Amino acid sequence: MFGVDVYKSILICVSELQRAGDDGANEICVPGTIRLFQKHLSELEGIYYLDPPTRYQQQNVTSVVEVNTIGELLANQLPSLL
Repeated sequence: MFGVDVYKSILICVSELQRAGDDGANEICVPGTIRLFQKHLSELEGIYYLDPPTRYQQQNVTSVVEVNTIGELLANQLPSLL
């Protein structure tokens, strides 16, 4: 719509949790959705979490999109995205 390389998009997440009963939570990771998003909707420059899910740190996800902490984004990577 706006042309290539006009805008850069990133996704910032706090967590991916689903309530499990009254006292628990399950981590929900859907890396396949990230691959589909990259392929069919829009390219993300990176995904940043307070605490990245372990599954997102695997090579078959990081080869599609960079996954890192919000701290790393703020401390080191933000200037390169501007």
